[in-house]
Amino acid sequence: MLSSTVLLRCPRHRVFAQHPPVEVAVLLPTCQACSLRLLYHYHELHDGQIRLLQLLPGSHSSPIICSLTVVDIKHSPQYEALSYVWGDPSITEEIECDGRRLNVTVNLRDALRRFRYTDRVRLLWADAVCIDQANEAEKVKQVMMMGHIYWRAIQVTVWIGEDIEEDVKLGAHAAVRLMRSCIQEYEAIVSLYRDANKIPRIGSDAVPSGSDERWAWEALRRLLNRPYFKRVWVVQEVGLAREAIFYCGNLSFTRDELDEFANYLSNSGAILGQLFSIDSQQHWLMYQYGQATRGNLRIELGNDPKYAENFLDIMRLAKGLHCSDLRDAVYAFLGHPSAYKTKLLDVEPYICYPDNFFGRPTLIQANYTKTYGLKELYYDLAVAAVRTYDFGPKLFEYISHTEETIAEDYPSWIPRWNLSNEPTTFLLSPKVYYRASGRLTHTRFSIQPLSEPSSSETLPSQLHIQARFIDVICWVHPFPTESEFSVMPGANFGRERAPYDPDLNPLETLAGIFSYLRPELPNPHLHDDIDFATTIVAGLKRYEPGQRPVDENYEAHYADWCAYRIHKAVLAGPDFDEAVSKELDQKAGHEGREGRAERFALNAATACMERAFFCTEEGLIGLGPKCMKEGDECWIPRGARMPSVLRPVKGSGDHGCEDEPKMKVVGLAYIHGIMRGETVEGIGDQEWSEVAID
Repeated sequence: MLSSTVLLRCPRHRVFAQHPPVEVAVLLPTCQACSLRLLYHYHELHDGQIRLLQLLPGSHSSPIICSLTVVDIKHSPQYEALSYVWGDPSITEEIECDGRRLNVTVNLRDALRRFRYTDRVRLLWADAVCIDQANEAEKVKQVMMMGHIYWRAIQVTVWIGEDIEEDVKLGAHAAVRLMRSCIQEYEAIVSLYRDANKIPRIGSDAVPSGSDERWAWEALRRLLNRPYFKRVWVVQEVGLAREAIFYCGNLSFTRDELDEFANYLSNSGAILGQLFSIDSQQHWLMYQYGQATRGNLRIELGNDPKYAENFLDIMRLAKGLHCSDLRDAVYAFLGHPSAYKTKLLDVEPYICYPDNFFGRPTLIQANYTKTYGLKELYYDLAVAAVRTYDFGPKLFEYISHTEETIAEDYPSWIPRWNLSNEPTTFLLSPKVYYRASGRLTHTRFSIQPLSEPSSSETLPSQLHIQARFIDVICWVHPFPTESEFSVMPGANFGRERAPYDPDLNPLETLAGIFSYLRPELPNPHLHDDIDFATTIVAGLKRYEPGQRPVDENYEAHYADWCAYRIHKAVLAGPDFDEAVSKELDQKAGHEGREGRAERFALNAATACMERAFFCTEEGLIGLGPKCMKEGDECWIPRGARMPSVLRPVKGSGDHGCEDEPKMKVVGLAYIHGIMRGETVEGIGDQEWSEVAID
């Protein structure tokens, strides 16, 4: 066993101290005048080893002095793992490590200064110091171990940064005070209703109107929008923690408090999160990590056919989080149990999480070589997923495009994980009713190289699938940003607009355009007023827990739509004439059921954001990718829950030719009236086409 003696031998630091909590020995050689001229030199790590940082005691203003010691992770002493944002790597400060100079970012220096004890050593793990960042081989190995490092830590200590707000009304104290108030309110509501699914949501009439309340919400928004909460590595670091404490300046709050606040925003306080632009994406990902590694439902996540997750599910949830090296948007999640699955239904990685790090390979390996870029990484990940999981058309649930990416000479079936604003799937729950191909199962996707290999042997390939042609898109109407759907007072605050700007009321604008277009479309029974209102929300009621189908109660949904039109027109125009207003008032209160504008707004914003409304030549209506255009085609891949929008490749065959049509996949679509398998019922195998996806 190592001694816990810490001996400082520099003549300028004649100190001898005993520190029982730390089973390490530190020897700091000579004086600063000599040793600090030399940069710290890292020694090689062997398999299963990590470095731990011994942060020596000192006052807040004294120089930071530390030491690094190598331990076997299986037998390491107790340590805390730091979670923080690196900050600008070009701006560094010097600290003393084992008597030599070590450069760290300003943010890490601030964290070490904040967490240093005055009377004893603190044993920490911090990636920027404990990994030799100049050693690519070591970096890869340590990145593959990081999940285990954070899992074993007795606590994850989070440094958000200093409280930078000059106005106390916008400071961290005001933010956390409001967070705790919301938690108390939510706990009282839960104890009253005893079932989270029965908790009513706050309506627009309960939105804070006082200036003090709005200042507090703005403070909370600023705190939770700090760079730390947008960082991709944070998900794993906090998600795997036994316990986590967040520090902002001299203020702290716990992970349990953050989880409870996220619960509040996803239930009764959903409208407040929308109004004040508080994004809980990262919080839910951290919660999911905990469920997958320590939760009671982790077995179901491993091998229950209905709930089993795969690595791409985690990647999709994480889109939009930040990292300095874009490849880390993938590598940061290789510590998740799903990365160790050898097939879709594989429970082993979930049973005993630490065992994954000793002999079980991940779906792909981290590779930081300069010649290995995003396109190579995304291709390797997609191919590995298709071959490992055999999930067929589920692959399309991860695909999104912009006008630029769909035109690239790069396989369209490869998910682009760096596209953060373009939505992929409509599916938010395994229980959603969509079954566009009925109960048919998929045929195995085939990945075939092109006949003539190019200079890059990994990229030129086609995906071969079976699919059924539905129709050709003849009209497309893209939607604006999510905020334009809001019915909250002040959602458009600060914008200089004309008294009525159609962009501020996009659904009313679309309804007006579609009313003129509708008589020209065939099959009018496919697109009446209720069909239109149902399509706008993709057939789902997301406002209420469970994401129930709209067709369970069309009347209530239509009342919400009418209430939305009334409320939104008051905020953004247009001015309805008396007859229209009277009709909407009546329908909004149909049969004594009061329509709720905010309920429809949330459902519509979720479905329409960054998407487009479309019509087909046969009169079908739906929602699809924003970058789709007239002439694109609607297909249902065999075994798919949702149709896909495909774009014919110039010069290839089409769905009416004997030649196999060549397509690019644009993205998923909701098409009203065919989401329960209506178009595939009773058809034979010969009616499915072989399609090549470029």
